[in-house]
Formats: sequence, structure tokens, C-alpha cells
Amino acid sequence: MNENKQSEDFLNAATAGLKNDPELQLDVKAELRTHLEEHRREAEVKGLAPDAAAEEAVRAMGQPAELAASLESANRHRMRLRSLIKIAAQWLLAPLAIAIAVMTTDWGEFQAVNMLNSLTGTGYAFGPDINSVQRKLSPDQRLVLYGDPARKSFADKQKAIWEKWPKSKIYLHNYITHLISGAATEHYAELAAEIAKLQPLDPDNARFDYILAGRLLDQAVDIKSSSEKGPDGKPKTVYDTTIKDRAKLDEAMAHFKAGLAKPEFRRYTREMAIERLAIMGEPTSLVQEIQEISMLAGILLPDLSPLRNMESTSLFYGELLANEGKRKEADIFLNAHRRLVPQINSDAFTLIDVLVVGAIAGIAEERLPEIYEKLGDPVAAEKAKDETALLTMPVKQWKEKRNATAKTPVGQDFGKNMKLHGGILAGMLIPALGEYPTPAELAPSRQLEYVVAEGLGLGVLSIGLMVMMLTLALMALYYRWIRGGGTAALLLLPSGGELLRILGFGVFLPILLYYVISRYLPWCGSKLSLPSGALQFMAQYMTVICSILVGTRMLADSCVRRRCRELLLPVAPPTRDLYVIGWSTAGILLILSLLPQVWLDPADRHTHILCVVIAVGLILLVLAGLVHYVFCDLRYGRKFAAYYGSLARTMIPVVALTLIIVNVSSRPYLRMAERNLLAKDTLMRVDSNAGFTVIESRITQRLKGEIQKAAEALPPDK
Repeated sequence: MNENKQSEDFLNAATAGLKNDPELQLDVKAELRTHLEEHRREAEVKGLAPDAAAEEAVRAMGQPAELAASLESANRHRMRLRSLIKIAAQWLLAPLAIAIAVMTTDWGEFQAVNMLNSLTGTGYAFGPDINSVQRKLSPDQRLVLYGDPARKSFADKQKAIWEKWPKSKIYLHNYITHLISGAATEHYAELAAEIAKLQPLDPDNARFDYILAGRLLDQAVDIKSSSEKGPDGKPKTVYDTTIKDRAKLDEAMAHFKAGLAKPEFRRYTREMAIERLAIMGEPTSLVQEIQEISMLAGILLPDLSPLRNMESTSLFYGELLANEGKRKEADIFLNAHRRLVPQINSDAFTLIDVLVVGAIAGIAEERLPEIYEKLGDPVAAEKAKDETALLTMPVKQWKEKRNATAKTPVGQDFGKNMKLHGGILAGMLIPALGEYPTPAELAPSRQLEYVVAEGLGLGVLSIGLMVMMLTLALMALYYRWIRGGGTAALLLLPSGGELLRILGFGVFLPILLYYVISRYLPWCGSKLSLPSGALQFMAQYMTVICSILVGTRMLADSCVRRRCRELLLPVAPPTRDLYVIGWSTAGILLILSLLPQVWLDPADRHTHILCVVIAVGLILLVLAGLVHYVFCDLRYGRKFAAYYGSLARTMIPVVALTLIIVNVSSRPYLRMAERNLLAKDTLMRVDSNAGFTVIESRITQRLKGEIQKAAEALPPDK
């Protein structure tokens, strides 16, 4: 009998009770094989032939059945514990890691990107996703925020809110706002019938009269405007009004006159926005802040354009009446701005509102003195010139100051500084206002966008680790069943010290390195806007990802190699070339991430060239890694299938633990940082007056107050 076969038969019989734990069985076999070898050498020293020495060594070890029972009994508790650990590592750890990653991922980060794209596109209609309002809503709150989703038209959805609370003027006018936004001019009869039903609910509000007047004017006159140089050389708007239906024009002006006599004009749009903001709650994430801004950006203001046209038509109609010999009645329409401006101004709450108020006064300033001159009344013309100049002065002065400041070095530098240091939202909403925030005011909004980008990157890393686990599972099956590894492709359990070393150096160290570089190196943090610092940010994040992937693989490979040697399994040659490629990639990314942000301007041609060179280099390194893997598989795959299969199986729980660690360690920190930065962000916080920003609201309220004072300073009508 061959000595090796005798020894193997004995070892198989002696460890038969450990077959449920192949790693432990191989471990015990290796130890018994050492003892057999010692007994065999002692027998050979005594002069026995090799075969006889092998038989003597087997006899010296005792009866295989008794030894098997003894080994099974001694390792029963250990086998049970190892079995539970392996079951957890093989079947529970990966699903648990995926579940933790999914539950901890802030999907609002992906939604924030979509909403930013919507805001920076052609427009955003208010229709907030329920998932973006991250608080539990009562049925009534849901109704106020979204209307009745069961109804077809948007106006009918909003009508349901008013029908639930029929005494609320806020909900009534919210319905009217959506009604006139969707009602076509040719459906005037239907609109007029609905307005006739609603007007008694708010009889002192001029809005109803102006709505009817505006719709009738669309059918009564055709207004065309053009620009030409005035006597002073400045551009002047010239209006060409053609009457299409005089009866409808008279009817429209009758409604307009009735509106001028009303004590107020109110749309309740601001109050509706404030109610919705209260339901949405204080934002605790960027997506909630964007959602609030989106809601405000989507506010409908359908009254403004008709009101401006009404002022223009009112002057035309007044001149028409004066030429027909009805001067007293004509003066009511010629001086409509005296009543219309304070009416609209009292309800203004956005900068657009105030600018339209200024435009209405501007139309009167341009045309009214000229009309009175044509009528042969120079006194009235001079009076109109003085009064309209007083009403237009606040908006004019603000525009002149804004334009003048924009031409100064401070103003010219602001555009560049906003591009470099402002957040995306700040860059959209601040520059046109003409008031420049300080660097300290810009910082929280900018840093907030970096934090959200980090969360998005963490989501990408999580997806990559999930794909890696799936790939490793397929590789384990490949080496076990196709390349012939069989049951020798083991799930190896690293010791506690080895596991800590893998996770410590392979996971925690790269994450710590990232936070040190991005938080504490003054030239590598969030000093620039995210678009300007995107290249460095991506380099820093890719450095972390590459370091984690290469580091965990290298450390786990070292552990698997050592263990396979202990178990007397054939081990493939070291894959140093693969690690050189991996660490070279990480090194290039690290160098790029350590460059000052100002050196990596995305708009600079040299930066584009550098990025192309680095991208090509990284692609070549990745391709080299794939080629190296294919080469190793073709050359060593079948011979070392047990080793490669064991490496793949052992890496799966390591990657699962990595997935858990990166999410559990980083997600809470990022969420806390997001809340803290939102609390510090006084610049982009939605104003309590339902303004987009504090700066815009401040400008709006100041101009509104100045216009009100100017209107109050006008002498009373005679």
C-alpha cells in the first residue's frame, strides 16, 4: 500500500466527524499530518522501510474511529459556533449590509439634483412630490398642499380646498388664481358666470372687476408696442392700440372703473404660500429647502400682465373719451394710476409684483403728460409729469443703483466671486438683485451643496460595493464549479485581529484621510463653489473609493494566502502587478485631490487637457488591471481554483462589512452637518414673508414702502 494513500485514508477517517466544517477539517488534518510525519521519521530512524514506517506511524496514532469521535467531541462547540458565524457571514451579512445601505441612504439627495435641474431649466411648475415633504401629513394638510388629486383639472383640484373651507378668502382666491390661469379668452362667458358667483363672497375686492376687464380687453382691443428713441435720446415705448369691439371696450372699462372704486385689491397669494410653507415645516435637508423654493418659484401670478395692459388701455380710452368731449369721465381713466398703483402695491409681496407696479407707473409717466399736451392742458400735463415721476422714482432709483454698481469694480468682481464661491442656488437667485452678500453669508449654502454631493457619492460607493459583492459571488461559483475548485473553495474566517486590520487600514483609514483632506487642508476644502471645485471633489472621492477597493482586497488576499498555506492548499503567485496598478491609480487621484482648487478651474483649457490626460491614464490602468486578471485566470485559474474561489468567498463578507461601515459611520455625520448648515444659512432661507430669499424680501419691502409713501404724498383728486 502506498504510504501517501495510507496516510490520507487515515486522515480522512480520523477527521470524518469534522466534514461539516471543511476549513476546520483541513486545519485538523494539517496538524495530524504533522504528527504522522513525526512518527514516520521515528520509525525510519529505527530502520523500517518507508512503507512499513508509514504503517507504523498510522498505528501509533491509534484507531481512526476512536480518534474521529474524540476530535468531533472536542470540537463540537467550536464547530457549532463557527457554523453560526459562517451562516451569518455567507447568508445574512450581505443582505443585512444591502438593507442598511438602502435604509440609511438619503434618496432626497438624488431628488435634490433633479430639482436643481428643474430650477435651472426653463421653469418649474409647482407640484411637489409627496416624498419630498418628509413629515407625516394629515388629510387636511395634504389637501391644502396638493389639492384633490382625484379631480381632473388643476383648477378643480384647488377648488376642492375652498369647498372644504368655504369661508376662507385665502382658499377662495387660490382657486380663482388657478381658474384664470387656465381659462382661455374665448371661454369668457363661463369665466364671467363663475366670477359672478364668487364675487359676493368678497365684494370689496377689486380683483374680480379687474379679471373681467382684462378678459374683455383681450377681445376688445389689439395692443402692439415698439421701442423708439424719445426727445431725450432714451428708449421710449410706443403703443399702437386698435379697437376691435367698442362695446366690449366700454364694458371692460366699466369693470375697470368699478375696480378703481373698491377699497382693496387682494389676491391672497402670499397668505396661501405662507400656509403651505407652514405645512411643509422648517427644512432639515437641502431637498426640503429646494422644494420650498420650487413651490415659491411656481407661484402663479396671472393678474400682473392684464393689470399692466389695463393701464395702457385706460390711457388710450381716456384720450378717446376726451376727444369725444367727455373730459370729466376721461380724467378718471387718465388718472387711473393714482388709484391702481397703491391698490396693487398694497398686495405686492414679490419683487416681480413691485416691478410691475413700477411699470404701471412708468406707462403713465411716459404717456400721460403727452396726452394732456395733445388735449391742450399744459397744467395737467405738468402735474401728471411730477406725480408720475414721484411714483416711478423708487423702482427707477433701485434699477439705476443696481446697474451702476454692476459696472463698478465691486460689481464686476461679484459675478466672478459668485461663480467661484457661491452655491448653485445663490448663483441663481442673488446676482440680479444688485445687493451683494458677504463671503460669510455665501459659505453655508455652498458647503451644504458639498455635503449633499458627498451623500450622493456615498450612494454611488454603496452601489459599487453591492455590485462588487455580486461579482465576487459569481467568481466564487466560477472557480468552484467551472474551474474545478470544488469544496476546497472555502469561506475562510479571519481572526479578530486580521479582520480589524482589514477594516481599519482598508476602510477607516481612507475615510479618515478624506475627511482630513476635505475639512482641514485650507486649499482642498469647500472654498470654491461645487461647479468650480467639482474636479477636485471627484478626485478626492475617487481616491477614497479606489483606496477602499484596493486596500481591502490586498489585506484580505494576504489573510487568505496565509490561511491556505496553513491548510496546505496550493496558492497562486502574488499579484503584485495588480496592486501596483491599483495603488498607482489611487496615487494619481490623491495627487489630483491635493492640488489647490484654483488650479483646477473647469473653464480653463489647461484643466481640460489635464483631465483628459488623467482620464486616459486611469482608463489604461483599469484596462491593464482587467488584462492582468484575465491573464492570471488563463494561466493559473484551474491550478489554483481553490485559492481563487476561497478569496472570492472570503471577500464577500469583508465587502459587506465595508458597506455597513461606510454607511453607519458617514450617514449620521452628513445628516447632522446638513441640518447645522441649514440652520446657519441665512442667505438662502425662505423668508417668512414668502420671499425667495431674505435679500429679495428686504428689497421688495423697501421698494413697496417707498412706493406707498410716494402714493400717499400725491395731492387728492379734485
